[in-house]
Amino acid sequence: MNIETSTPKRTPSLTTTLALVYFGVSALALLLSTGVQIALNIRAQQAALSSKQQLIAEGAGKTVSNFIQDKFSSLETAVSFANPINSTAADQKTIMQSLLGIHPAFQQVALLDLQGHIVALAERSSQILSP
Repeated sequence: MNIETSTPKRTPSLTTTLALVYFGVSALALLLSTGVQIALNIRAQQAALSSKQQLIAEGAGKTVSNFIQDKFSSLETAVSFANPINSTAADQKTIMQSLLGIHPAFQQVALLDLQGHIVALAERSSQILSP
């Protein structure tokens, strides 16, 4: 009969085991802190981007508001000099046509009475021909 002698399994030394556990815990802590740092960086970038977009939108809104306010000021000045309310119908039409020439942005100018009815109207003809 052969008696097989089994060689005892070699177990890692205590130093090796502790080194592996220390490395594993260190790697886990590093992964966790990196994940948290990435998440915080993403949130900070999103907040900064949102703030920049808000500033851009406010700037655009102010630009549009200033453009419209400038056009109203031009119209108010022109109307105060021309006084179309006390003019004849033919003069009102002429005044409305001249108001269109103040700025190319004006496509239509109308003179309304107190009830909101159109008294005089001037329209700029479209540059694009309809089919």
